[in-house]
Amino acid sequence: METPVRTRVAALILAYAVLPGWPEAANAADSGPRLEPYQANYHLHSSGFRAAEIVSTLREEGAEYIFETRGKSRGLATFFVPRQALEISRFRVSEDGLVALSYLRDAGKADPRDDTRAEFDWANGTVATIDKGREATLELAPGMIERHILPLAIGLGLRRGAPPPSLTLIERDRIKVFDITPQGADRIELGGGVYETVKFLQHRDESDRSTTIWFAPDLGFVPVKFEIHDKRGLRARIQLKQLTLDGNAVLED
Repeated sequence: METPVRTRVAALILAYAVLPGWPEAANAADSGPRLEPYQANYHLHSSGFRAAEIVSTLREEGAEYIFETRGKSRGLATFFVPRQALEISRFRVSEDGLVALSYLRDAGKADPRDDTRAEFDWANGTVATIDKGREATLELAPGMIERHILPLAIGLGLRRGAPPPSLTLIERDRIKVFDITPQGADRIELGGGVYETVKFLQHRDESDRSTTIWFAPDLGFVPVKFEIHDKRGLRARIQLKQLTLDGNAVLED
């Protein structure tokens, strides 16, 4: 069963990677373009109204990266982003791509049983998950990541010239495969300027939900726009408003 939209939106916003190979990579040296630390502020629009603020932050801690997404919503937007939501991913970058290490989704509720966690044990080839109090241990497969860093995986692939055609993800306590389909180029107005972008469709054949993500090469391939559709049409649009890239403000709206 597909995860509801509200649990998916915050998990979409982040950075980039090619489809990783089987990582003994947890201890591999970084290779290829480094991910630039950034802070990105987004507005979420639903039914034509700005209804939520989302802030994504990517930072380096030694040989690892920490990616955080925080969302604050009001009114009907709580359907898409909980009133106070936090997602945190920890990963490395290897010559094969992103190596997922851990994931936490704090649902912003008093009961911690509403939270979701995943711990990746590449040495033993397993990932331990906890979702709404349900525990599971799943077998890792080559290139498997978690949902929160999916846009980062696409972005890193673009930097390296080989965006992934598909990605295998841990989502809650399930393993799912998403196709990543190129949708051509587009021009988007951001902060008073016009940027060339490339866009990709993220979807599964068995689901009626899909997400289109726009990436701007001149902004470090940070995702600049998302559109979420289902059988009823456009459900939400998320667009970049402010961006600090490697400590430098590059976009102000």
